[in-house]
Amino acid sequence: TLYWHVKARDAAGNWGSWSVNRTVTILPPIPVAPVQVSPAASAMLGDNTPELTWNSVAYGATYQVQIAAISTFTTVLQDQTGSGLSYTASTLSDGLYYWRVRAYNITPVPGPWSVARPFTVDTTPPPVPVLSLPADGATPIGIPTFSWLASVGANAYEFEIATSSGFGGDVINTSPVQAVTSYRWANMPVGSGMPYYWHVRARDAAGNWSAWSSSRSVNPQTGVPLAPALTAPA
Repeated sequence: TLYWHVKARDAAGNWGSWSVNRTVTILPPIPVAPVQVSPAASAMLGDNTPELTWNSVAYGATYQVQIAAISTFTTVLQDQTGSGLSYTASTLSDGLYYWRVRAYNITPVPGPWSVARPFTVDTTPPPVPVLSLPADGATPIGIPTFSWLASVGANAYEFEIATSSGFGGDVINTSPVQAVTSYRWANMPVGSGMPYYWHVRARDAAGNWSAWSSSRSVNPQTGVPLAPALTAPA
């Protein structure tokens, strides 16, 4: 707040009295809506205490962030105001949520809210996959293709094969994390006479991994050569 007044002087150098005082208050501009950074819109989160972040805005002195279960924010579940550009949510149950943020200038006068951005908390892993083929104890000819049934809610799988049923340090091959429900190890040794053990686990969109499936054994064999066909003499 500023105070001002004026006085006048004539050609002879005589000064008049000061005018009455006036005040003027200079208000800072109202900040614009912050831009949300993370989590991304409609993100699936395996963390029930997610960190919400946003960009700073000009004249933003403090920021207010809210979390609600509906996009209209008629019932606010969490409400926090501070000078930082992030907020770590208190523990949330699995489900769909919305969050928004706005800035206050130093007066403090708030600017508009950001958009209501949705995210889903999912801390429940998908079901353990059920193995399909080859059957437990199978002795297929050549390199087999390992397959399993799709796990509800899963979007990716990981396969492991080992020289012992305990796995641990005995794992000799691990598949890439992939969406398909089968895997073929192109360089798998066959005809060694020793069994191998394999199992699978599933991952959902929120990054939750299931437990490993039960394991199966497999002992691939080399093929028996066909009888040669005689050609000459007739």
